[in-house]
Amino acid sequence: MTNELKLTASPRAELGSGAARRLRRKGVLPAVVKRLSGVSEAIGIDAHEFKLAMKRHSGEAVLIRLDLAGQEVPVLLRELQQNVVSDEPAHADFGEISLTQKVRVPINIKLVGEPDGVRNGGGVMQHTMRHVEVECLPTDLIEVIEVDVSTLKLGETLTVAGLKLDNRYT
Repeated sequence: MTNELKLTASPRAELGSGAARRLRRKGVLPAVVKRLSGVSEAIGIDAHEFKLAMKRHSGEAVLIRLDLAGQEVPVLLRELQQNVVSDEPAHADFGEISLTQKVRVPINIKLVGEPDGVRNGGGVMQHTMRHVEVECLPTDLIEVIEVDVSTLKLGETLTVAGLKLDNRYT
């Protein structure tokens, strides 16, 4: 399953904090796209559209296809700054990627089931690793890796080496 979404963006000419504040008041999220050539391009995205799209995605590794002035640009969200009071997105940084080259991204780990050691042995489940970095093509990104822990006995551990991943991921 591909973890992908499409957003419409437009180039913006005005830069600086005052211009960004004016954009936010108009419902536009100021953002920057770092292109493969190394050039950074200032853009604006409809803030409501961005929030709705990102609400459906819990992981950090989301392939976004930006429609930027009629050109489709594949990007990954690198950083999202949020207002500390309202928790609204304040600024986004995107990085353009090649769809034919592998990328290294963190994928969330979701534990499924109740371990036998907790259910029958009175143990406590310690979940220390919340994500694992994988290397794959951008079109093969997944949102979460589900790990069944229901067979774990008291004192047993599960390591990254024990994860069953598709051969697309390294």
